[in-house]
Amino acid sequence: HLPLPNCGVRFVRFVINNMHIQLQEVRVVANGVNVAFNKETYASSRYSNSDGSYSSICVDNVFDYAAQNNMCESYNWENEFWEVDLGADYCVDNIVLYVRHDGAATWTNPSNLMALSSTREPLRVWQPTLSAPTKIIENFEMNPRPPNLPVRYIELHSKAQYIFLVEMEVWANGVNVALSGTATQKDTTATSVAGNAIDGQTLD
Repeated sequence: HLPLPNCGVRFVRFVINNMHIQLQEVRVVANGVNVAFNKETYASSRYSNSDGSYSSICVDNVFDYAAQNNMCESYNWENEFWEVDLGADYCVDNIVLYVRHDGAATWTNPSNLMALSSTREPLRVWQPTLSAPTKIIENFEMNPRPPNLPVRYIELHSKAQYIFLVEMEVWANGVNVALSGTATQKDTTATSVAGNAIDGQTLD
């Protein structure tokens, strides 16, 4: 990560080599607002004329979880990119990638997610690797870590998707304090109880 402030972000660009880009949505959040919504987008290629896959699909704020619907997908494999022009400079809190959710979008190739200035100077660069089908969201924080505040509860919410959670860790002073906590959830199956997510077991 480059140690630069989170302000002055004009472009967000995702680049990957030797692999298709398969994204359902990209959100760029500034002051709680998705400033990428309906902004101008560009891509190096388009997968198909028959199934859409326009670059603008990734900023329409629509989630269609059918694999081939509502997804911007590239066609070529060499130096593929997707980019959004935010139209102005923003102080960005975080960038969220929603990838193809059905397990087909698994890449181990190095990729770059870049927050760029209006002169295309890299303000922050990440190298996300999506290696598991269940890892459908990458959340890249722009801000430095805020001051520690007293925390009692950690909540995870999902509107349009099941929650599949192997383990949640909450670290304080080098200790995973979630291990000594109590977990609850709205509903459950016979074996998928809330306590499984704070039992210290991260392997299947």
